[in-house]
Amino acid sequence: MKSRDACPSGLATGRGKVAKFDFKQLTHLSVALALIDAGLSPEYAATAVEDMDGVADRCFGLLAGHGLCRDELGQALVASFWPMEASVTALCSVHRLLGNPGDQAIRVPTWAISSSTNSRQPSDTGLSAAHIDFGTLFIRLVRAIAGITGHDGVELATALLDRSEDYVVHS
Repeated sequence: MKSRDACPSGLATGRGKVAKFDFKQLTHLSVALALIDAGLSPEYAATAVEDMDGVADRCFGLLAGHGLCRDELGQALVASFWPMEASVTALCSVHRLLGNPGDQAIRVPTWAISSSTNSRQPSDTGLSAAHIDFGTLFIRLVRAIAGITGHDGVELATALLDRSEDYVVHS
């Protein structure tokens, strides 16, 4: 993506300066790449990520709420997949992003969250929604970070999920 798209946001590097990403920026970059893989242009993917408005935080909070034990986290890291029965999916309805470049339509993505424990999808999710499995996205990010930094993956996953519990909405 072009730097003017500001994805991930908050990354200020100059020429020849090494970029340092935090977990939130890595998450946003991963979501943008998933949207590009789903067929969106880099510009539309950047727009969708800019408009997530806490979706990633809420998804990670829901994952934390599933309460996977250390052994289950370890198994997920080995398999590179979050257990499907406890995963969380973010759906980005892209129909409002698509259109002819010259038209005057306002390009706004619509985000919805679906948890596997509640397998029903939100009723306002369009057929053109891109589905992002946040459980697997989380596990793959943790694996990559642990591999690069040499940290224990289970410890890292546990620490990140502990922080994410702040975003769990209790009824």
